[in-house]
Amino acid sequence: MTDWLRDRIPFSLKLFLKRQRARFFDQKHQNQKHIAHQKQESVIVFDDLLPTPDLDAGSARMLLILQILAKRYNTVFVYRSKNADPRYEQALVNEGIESVNLIYYPEILKRQKFETAILSRPDLAQPLLRSLRKLAPETKIIFDSVDAHFRRLERQYRISGDGQVKRKAERYRQIELDVVRRCDIVWCTSEEDRVALTAEVPERSVAIIPTIHPLHGRGRSFDERRNLLFIGNFNHSPNRDAVVYFVEQVLPLIRLTLADIQFDVVGSYTPENFRSYQSNGVRVHGYVPDIEPLFQSTRVFVAPIRFGAGVKGKIGDALSYGVPVVTTDVGAEGMRFQGGQQVLIANTPEDFARAVCEAYSNKELWQKLSNEGQQHIARYFSPAAVERTILESVG
Repeated sequence: MTDWLRDRIPFSLKLFLKRQRARFFDQKHQNQKHIAHQKQESVIVFDDLLPTPDLDAGSARMLLILQILAKRYNTVFVYRSKNADPRYEQALVNEGIESVNLIYYPEILKRQKFETAILSRPDLAQPLLRSLRKLAPETKIIFDSVDAHFRRLERQYRISGDGQVKRKAERYRQIELDVVRRCDIVWCTSEEDRVALTAEVPERSVAIIPTIHPLHGRGRSFDERRNLLFIGNFNHSPNRDAVVYFVEQVLPLIRLTLADIQFDVVGSYTPENFRSYQSNGVRVHGYVPDIEPLFQSTRVFVAPIRFGAGVKGKIGDALSYGVPVVTTDVGAEGMRFQGGQQVLIANTPEDFARAVCEAYSNKELWQKLSNEGQQHIARYFSPAAVERTILESVG
């Protein structure tokens, strides 16, 4: 609500709305408080949306973080979106996590003490910091950056030359560095993001909390698998760019060697223009609720990411199923890979096509990448590997 509109609402109506809001909150809080574990300490987590782990990697990471927190702390999740799908809210209830809309968070703070608050994403973190410091001055504040937005946008600008993207990058740099200066701890998904976000505040405490990937069964053998796969949420511009780049510049080169190969494109919010690729051996599936059969039957996962920041959850997902990955330096960033060991890395259309053909056709190489990639995820990105860092940072 704008200040202009707020000033024109009669006082009696303001009072009525305030009472109605408090009444609704009390009812919701009473309905949900039974789910809280009676633990000594509490954590409150803020994010834009309820976690939708079947739609995007960021949500999958957030849900796993919440599950880890809920083992030890009374955990409350606060979301900003006005449109909350009850299925995802119920998923949190099933984990013993209370969820409330952002408009009710001052009431939550009046009724409950929180030792730690986690603010996810810079757009939400910056405006919340000031009010949290006022309402809960003793609460430790962690900024969960998810990725360094300004780094991603700067890379996008270098490819696109779009002045609007450049201005957006500059705005996010100001926002993110301001939040880093004013919080107590920063969570980054990669070491590269840590360096960028703390360059002006080198003394700030940082924890690396990457994407988190439970291990899965591998499915079919090399000889039983076919085709290439890409999965991504297409609201995210690096994913849209990756598909266009791959289909238009890389796939034609691959077909010089593998003429009949198919490319499966999966993800929510698929752009309409992707449909024009269908006649060219590209199968555009849109949202697929269960992606496990795809991971267990595709031969190679491609992640031709040309700009971005943080850690790419799609790569961790593929490796958690033992699917070999071909990606770029940007895609591999933050995941501690040794090129040629856990994944293949290539940065030009010609090199990328050559790497895909090699991984697709060389059974011995395919098996090596499958084994070492899954072992790498177990070592650095499994829930057990990340849980200790999360709890030490919060505690």
